Amino acid sequence: MDTSTSITQLIDLLGWLGTALYLIPYYLLVRGSWSYNSNKFHIWNIVASVLSVINAAYHGSIPVAASCGIWGAIAGYGMIKNKLSKHKINGNH
Repeated sequence: MDTSTSITQLIDLLGWLGTALYLIPYYLLVRGSWSYNSNKFHIWNIVASVLSVINAAYHGSIPVAASCGIWGAIAGYGMIKNKLSKHKINGNH
């Protein structure tokens, strides 16, 4: 096995891990085990986004890389929004 094959296999493994990190939180959300405004939901989505962007970019799929990057940015926005909302509720303006 040459180096390029090993790298491709690693990148593909990261892509599959990213896919799992998208699907598991979504399943837990639909099941009612997780809330859409929990930090762990957003963190899992951000990590999934990063892994999926790496995989898509490596394979030259720019539209997929872009959509995964946007997904991660939305998750980051969700975390910030939750933090600001909690901050406001606690009376810390």
